[in-house]
Amino acid sequence: MAKILFTWELGMGLGHLMGIKSFCELLKGHELHLAAKDLRHVGSIFSGVDIEIHQAPFLQGGIGNPVEPAFCYSHILHNCGFSEKKVLSSLVRAWQNLFFAVKPDVVVFEHSPTALLAAVHLNFKKIGIGTGFTSPSPSKPMGLFFPDSTSEQGRNKLVEFECGLLKTLNEVLFDLHMSPLESLQSLFAQLDKSIVSGVPALDHFCERRNEYGAYVDYTGIPKPEKATNPAWPEVEGKRIFAYTHRFHKLPLLLSALKQSRQPSIVYSSSITHELISQFSAENLRFFNSPLDVDEISKTCSFAITNGNYNLSSQLLLRGIPLVIVPLHREQQIFANIVEKTGAGVVVDHRDNEDIIAKLNLVANSESFKRKAESFATELNQFQRESPQKLFQDVLNSIG
Repeated sequence: MAKILFTWELGMGLGHLMGIKSFCELLKGHELHLAAKDLRHVGSIFSGVDIEIHQAPFLQGGIGNPVEPAFCYSHILHNCGFSEKKVLSSLVRAWQNLFFAVKPDVVVFEHSPTALLAAVHLNFKKIGIGTGFTSPSPSKPMGLFFPDSTSEQGRNKLVEFECGLLKTLNEVLFDLHMSPLESLQSLFAQLDKSIVSGVPALDHFCERRNEYGAYVDYTGIPKPEKATNPAWPEVEGKRIFAYTHRFHKLPLLLSALKQSRQPSIVYSSSITHELISQFSAENLRFFNSPLDVDEISKTCSFAITNGNYNLSSQLLLRGIPLVIVPLHREQQIFANIVEKTGAGVVVDHRDNEDIIAKLNLVANSESFKRKAESFATELNQFQRESPQKLFQDVLNSIG
């Protein structure tokens, strides 16, 4: 029996926890631990799973000089404290204390770069899981988000920025009596395996190359959890499914759905009772618990998402075109990929006119449905019978 610790440090939404849970279900008989950033939904998601829960160390409140928008993974590291020695040192020590307390045989890192830094030179097996975004390509600069539009001068500036992060990182390691890293890329190279939940066509890093120790294995798009099968509003029209977090212009989006008079289902775990009351209508139904993607997809005309990877890719796999309203960089990169396929459009969440225009564009054009169905055929060619079996194979291969 192995002692396995899952970690989740960065990001928002339930996708991180749902991915971890899917692997836990394979590991009955092992001693399981989870260090999670956000504990609010852990109890409900892991109900019935024999797992010890811990609060994950993470930077609360952010830093004073974030890089926005981020252009490479180094900017993400900067924004979670890698540029501030005292902050980074505290987080690394906190993670190491957790490792020493749990004494794991295997640590599974889900979007946890500071935990990964704390694990340098520690003698347990290391596996990375998550979307492609959480496993940056080993290029220089590491994990470049928009390589086609980044000039050589721009790349050089990002490499220089990367060197500054590495200097701070190595100062922290020196104070902890640990050997320095040669590069930021070697932070991820310590992984025994990196398992990407998804397919190459939807990988956030088009420059990815398998040239470091933790080479990437794609699991295919994850299967959706069985959940509530919602009843659509009993009005005629194109059925629209919206899955969104709160953002500044959300009332405008809800108003547009209400005025469209199309049967619409809105799922959000963060929507307020005030908004539900304000936009209550015959053609709108609101839900705050997970819904059954398979059932929704059977009759859905198109969907609105923030570009959250798991749900959006599951909808694309079922031939559903997307209107994507990205709220942060990871979602923006994913949205751009989808738009290039013709299976969806990207919306500027700050722009009133763009929100209305893009909704009308997808609602009134059949080309998006045709492109989405064609893209679904391509995605289905890469699906695995049992994606989580790959995880078990990895555990067996590393001993």
